Amino acid sequence: MRSIARAPLLHFFLIGGVLFAAQRAIDSGASMDSSPAVGEALSGLDDEALLAEEAHARGLHRTDPLVRRRLVRNMRFLLGVTEGSDSDPGDDALFEEALALGMDRSDLVVRRRLAQRITLGIESVARSEAPNEAELEAYLASHAERFLEPETIELSQIHLSRDRRGEALVPDAQRLLARLVAEAIPPEQAAGLGDPSLLSTHQPPRSLAELARTFGEEFARAVDAGAPGAWFGPVPSSYGLHLVWVRERRPARLPSLDEVRSAVRESLLADRAEAAVREAVRALRDGGSA
Repeated sequence: MRSIARAPLLHFFLIGGVLFAAQRAIDSGASMDSSPAVGEALSGLDDEALLAEEAHARGLHRTDPLVRRRLVRNMRFLLGVTEGSDSDPGDDALFEEALALGMDRSDLVVRRRLAQRITLGIESVARSEAPNEAELEAYLASHAERFLEPETIELSQIHLSRDRRGEALVPDAQRLLARLVAEAIPPEQAAGLGDPSLLSTHQPPRSLAELARTFGEEFARAVDAGAPGAWFGPVPSSYGLHLVWVRERRPARLPSLDEVRSAVRESLLADRAEAAVREAVRALRDGGSA
C-alpha cells in the first residue's frame, strides 16, 4: 500500500488543464510507477479506496482533524485508557500508533472521510468556472427532459361521500350526473350539489402525477381520458365518487432559460462535477496500470 501512496500517478487534477487548485500536487514531474504489482493493487480497489489513497499521498490523513479525532478515540478504546488519565499516552502518541497499525486505512469512516475530501476538491475545481450563456442554452436544449413542465389539467369536481351515502352512493352519483347534463349546469353553479368535503370544488392546474397523489391513480386515469367542457363520471377515488368537469388542458412545455436559469446552472455544474470525479478515478486506474 505504501508504494501505491507514493506513486505520483494521481495527476487527475489536471482535468480541463487545471491542476488541483485546492492543494499542491505531489512531484508532478516524476515518472509514473508502471510496475504490474501497482497496477494489480489499483485494479482491486473500488473508487472510494482509490480516492482515499490519493488523500494519503497528499498527507490528508495526517492533517484532517476528523480523521485525527477518530483514530485517537479508537486507540483509547482499543487500549482501554481514559483521556487525561495517568495511563493515557496523549493524542500525538496515540495518533502515531494508530497510523503504525494501519487504522487510517482499515477504518471505514476514515476512508470515506478521506475520499470525500478529495472528491470535494475535484468538484470544487469543476464548479469554479461559471458557465456562459451559450453553455446554459445548449445544456437546456440537450437536457430538455429535466426541465420540461408536464401537461396540467384544471378541473372542477363534485364529491359524493361513501361514508355518508353507503349503498346509495352509485345511484345518487348517476342521478346527479344526469341532472347536471340535462340542465347544463356549469361548474360555477354546481359547488353545493355534492357532499361537504375538504376537497375544493375547483382544482387548480395539476399534473397527472399530482392528481394521482391526491385522488388516486384511477381518478387520474379517468381525468386524463375525459373530454373537456362536459360533466363525466362517476369517477372513484379513496374519498368516494366524483363528477368531473375538465376546464382546461395545458400541454407540456419547455420553459425558457430565463425561467429556469438557476436550475439549469446548478444541474450543469453538478454534471460537470460528477464527470470530473469519474475522470479522476479513471485517470487513477489508467495511471496505475501504465
